[in-house]
Amino acid sequence: MVMASTVKVVLGSIAFAIFWVLAVFPAVLLLAIGRTVGSLLGAMLMVIFQVITPEQAYTLPLIFQSLVFCLEQWLLVCILKG
Repeated sequence: MVMASTVKVVLGSIAFAIFWVLAVFPAVLLLAIGRTVGSLLGAMLMVIFQVITPEQAYTLPLIFQSLVFCLEQWLLVCILKG
């Protein structure tokens, strides 16, 4: 397995830290942008910082895993509310 360059690791860590802060504290700094926008911003930063390529961002396994995760969360909410 080939290790990524230090620059990519640092930029990826910065993008993840920004995503994490926005996901955990959605109303941080009086910006009520929410978790969804925080997730999209984190993904966008990963592509802008060239940690992943746009082609990697659009691969089916990532999209499928995200959709399955959203479906699981939706079902959990429905079960807990019902």
